[in-house]
Amino acid sequence: MSREIVLVSSCTSSKLQIPKRTSTTAEALYTGQQHVRLMRGVRAYRAAGEPAGELRFRILSALHGLMIPDRSIRPYDHSFTGLPASTIRREAQEKNIPADIGSLLRRPFELAVLLLADPYLRACDLTPQTGLGGPVIAFCSPAAAVRIPRIPGLRTITLSNTEARRFSCGLISLKGELGRRILSRLSEHPREIEDLAGSQFDVLHWLEYARQLELTAA
Repeated sequence: MSREIVLVSSCTSSKLQIPKRTSTTAEALYTGQQHVRLMRGVRAYRAAGEPAGELRFRILSALHGLMIPDRSIRPYDHSFTGLPASTIRREAQEKNIPADIGSLLRRPFELAVLLLADPYLRACDLTPQTGLGGPVIAFCSPAAAVRIPRIPGLRTITLSNTEARRFSCGLISLKGELGRRILSRLSEHPREIEDLAGSQFDVLHWLEYARQLELTAA
């Protein structure tokens, strides 16, 4: 298995206030709390030298499709949120999202983490035939978890207001916070990725414990 970590997050409606004709990188454009929190973990993991595996970070945009973080883009106003399922599927196909996600998840990796809002998960159009190159954790709502087909190697972890209270974080930004905690913990304890990838491992308890250690160290 390749020593790589796949991380896919949704774009956010909040964006950097720059002139419309000005470009910036995809990872610098979004200012929503899910992205802001996640980027803290991404930067910490990069600064540590990516010790648990090379980070393959991707951002799923409703306008641009699946993007590498240093792609140059301009501000825009388009989202899958609120669109009918049929429209999401059509636009996703136009932007090649299902094929690109399938290709990303098919390559060998140590662990993949999906931090996608429900409409963006729908755009991925995962099927029982989706091949996986390693274990995948998908943080999602209970409703999205029901729609995701059974795929060997893919594990859904549902998030609701209960988990938001547990982690003292708003539900909208919770996926980003959990992604941050995963990367921050692996920055210092890379071998724990072997536990994290286990199908029976209590990921939320591990993340809660990791935060307690952060606070103690501070």
